Amino acid sequence: MTSEQIVKAKNDLFDKASEMARADGKEGRFNLGEVWPYYTDEMKTKYEELWCRDMIISCVCYSTEYNFYDEKQKKFGEYGLRYAEKLGDKRALEIFYDQKEFMKNHATIHTAVGTDCEGVSYNSITWDI
Repeated sequence: MTSEQIVKAKNDLFDKASEMARADGKEGRFNLGEVWPYYTDEMKTKYEELWCRDMIISCVCYSTEYNFYDEKQKKFGEYGLRYAEKLGDKRALEIFYDQKEFMKNHATIHTAVGTDCEGVSYNSITWDI
């Protein structure tokens, strides 16, 4: 998934939960905390999977995918451990390998595209789809 596809999927989940809140008599604009009780278990899992993909994109973009999963040591890194605990090791690894493969085929990573006032260099991604 591209970053844009992930954002759209998160928004779709939010919209669905908002509709459920409105059907329950709630009015106005909502924030995530207000509609979170309307997320089903399936929606919550999908939401975590989307955040997991976001983290993988960031790790791959900065060549630090070992922070998600260290393939040499066959263990989760500090960022991946959170998702392995929430989604299960098997599902977190499935997402990891799926997202990496997608990026290999559809992403071009541009390094050092900008530097902030503290001298930190930033990368960016162009999605080729």
